[in-house]
Amino acid sequence: MEHITKGLSNDRLFGYFEDIAAIPHPSGHEEGVADFVCDQAKKHGLQYCRDDSNNVIVYVPATPDRADREPVILQGHLDMVFVADDAHASKDPLSPITLKLEDWILSAEGTSLGGDDGVAVAIMLTIMDGTDTPHPPLELVFTTGEEVGLIGASRLDVSKLKGRMMLNLDSDAEGIGTVGCAGGRRIDLVRNCEPLKNEADALSVTVDGLKGGHSGADIDLGKSNANKLMGQLLYEAKKSAGLAVCGMRGGTVDNAIPDSCRAVITGDDLPKLQAAIESAANAILRDVRIIDQDAKVTVTKTRCGSTLPGDVSDALVDFLFLCPDGPHQRMPGDRNTLLSSSNLAITDVSDGKIKISLSVRSPQKAAKLLISDRISRLGKLLGFDASYRGDYPGWYPKADSVTAKLYAEEFKKQTGRDAVCVSIHAGLECGIFADQIEGFDAVSFGPDNQFIHSPKEMMDLRSFDRTYRLVLNILERF
Repeated sequence: MEHITKGLSNDRLFGYFEDIAAIPHPSGHEEGVADFVCDQAKKHGLQYCRDDSNNVIVYVPATPDRADREPVILQGHLDMVFVADDAHASKDPLSPITLKLEDWILSAEGTSLGGDDGVAVAIMLTIMDGTDTPHPPLELVFTTGEEVGLIGASRLDVSKLKGRMMLNLDSDAEGIGTVGCAGGRRIDLVRNCEPLKNEADALSVTVDGLKGGHSGADIDLGKSNANKLMGQLLYEAKKSAGLAVCGMRGGTVDNAIPDSCRAVITGDDLPKLQAAIESAANAILRDVRIIDQDAKVTVTKTRCGSTLPGDVSDALVDFLFLCPDGPHQRMPGDRNTLLSSSNLAITDVSDGKIKISLSVRSPQKAAKLLISDRISRLGKLLGFDASYRGDYPGWYPKADSVTAKLYAEEFKKQTGRDAVCVSIHAGLECGIFADQIEGFDAVSFGPDNQFIHSPKEMMDLRSFDRTYRLVLNILERF
């Protein structure tokens, strides 16, 4: 195929990225790009293995002077998030990405680009193609299903890896190295009851206009949670006016801070109840609007057909009011890095059935379990059944990380700038490897890739080139 990047410096690297873009690879459909990786391994006479999840490991021998060194792992994922703008909404996710190039900035025509994590795949393919840079034995790990739950990494047989040092190439800001990430789990709380038939006038209470955001990366930015606000409103209101909950819905996914919540409630004195809610809202919103400037609470009249029994209604409101939400602890000795958090993600109340879902995050297993136990215990005290799902491990930062040290030193040599090493409050595949490989030591980095997972995604090819060369410089140090 003809490459639009042909003639640019390092067009071999860019060409591999274009080859990947031409092979559809949204999550769940990585077979084609896995085939391509295996074909390239065969072409260059390299040993490889592939499992039933389409994870691929390619073994690159050391250069002659490094054959006695310990292997180093390079890792990235094969899948991408495919999204299209309105003008390209009908584009088949299983069709090739159409690329655009303007002044070293690569983007796609109306869709996401797939730089996350085509960057890693292209870098590893280029290394498979051959380099004059001295390096130890390399284990190139291509995983699948990262964007939908770290699926491939969790199924990979790590016994096929001898390396303990890893360069993960799944970050999107040049000069920022990730040295830790949060693990997580989901908590589901359920309580069922026989609703009370009650055809009555009611109030519809809506909390909306909040910013929402990622339940990991944004959890400590002071953004308000619509479900928590609803719980606070109803708790304050029931102090002066009795209420019963007819129904409620807030949040849609468990990895996002809910930006809206609607509840239908009734009581013996609706005017008094409405006044109590509006009074509570006026007081609460003064602080909320410091961050969520467009936050609002709307109360309108409606009708309901049934309510939760009084004790169940009270238990629901009490749980929403008392449930831990947001940041919990900071890293010991580091006020800037979050250790643990929880997010009251989804509330669904209908026909006597209450379903509440929360997400808990921490790189430290003990902290994750502590918060989970607190939340589930609170739920049980209030009559809810609690269960866990989607548990995945975190990656706790190492104070003496060799890979982070080499990354920072080589980045400084390359650019003259100091790198920043951070622990992020979101999941990375490194957490899966850290949980299974004794002595694991890793750093995650990548080029400038803006607006990932959106049709506006764009990548600076000069930064991409520097990242590739940085990888080689670090490998030469092992």
